[in-house]
Amino acid sequence: MEAGKTMDISKVSKLISDNESLAGSIKKVGDSYTIEEAALESLINSNLEQYNIAIYNQTEETKIVIEATDNRINAYEVIKK
Repeated sequence: MEAGKTMDISKVSKLISDNESLAGSIKKVGDSYTIEEAALESLINSNLEQYNIAIYNQTEETKIVIEATDNRINAYEVIKK
């Protein structure tokens, strides 16, 4: 959403249903609604943190799989000799 833009009730309802934390940050302006910038920034930062945690966890899981595969390969080479 661009700065200074407003939303209709359907967009506001969808936004609140997807992100309940924004409910208190939505203000009625005439026939439309706006969202406080700080609330959007907070939501973006929270989502970024969640994504970073997910990426970190996936990286750690991949390291474990690679290590386990390497151990199996090394064990096979020892048996093979």
